[in-house]
Amino acid sequence: MPELLQQQVLEFAERLSTNLPEPNDKMAKEMNAFRHLHAELWAKFPYEYVAIYQGRVIDHDSNKLSLWERLEQSYRHEIVLMRQVTPEIERVYRIRSPRLVRYE
Repeated sequence: MPELLQQQVLEFAERLSTNLPEPNDKMAKEMNAFRHLHAELWAKFPYEYVAIYQGRVIDHDSNKLSLWERLEQSYRHEIVLMRQVTPEIERVYRIRSPRLVRYE
């Protein structure tokens, strides 16, 4: 059973990696801009949410919902990155591997 689960996880991870955005993808460009601007964003807007469109900050707010509502009004059909500015550029997710324990 553990081998089957491991194989399924590996197949899922492979599908995810093949579906990553292309470098010319609009959202990938906005994410690259966020990475590039991160030091400046952290200095100006620590722990706030920022909206990045066409490589520049177009709005920011400490309230995520308020920012989203403004973006919905002005940029409804555009691709805009909205992220919280934290000390780390990228979020790190840790996934623990499951262990099967048999009780006899």
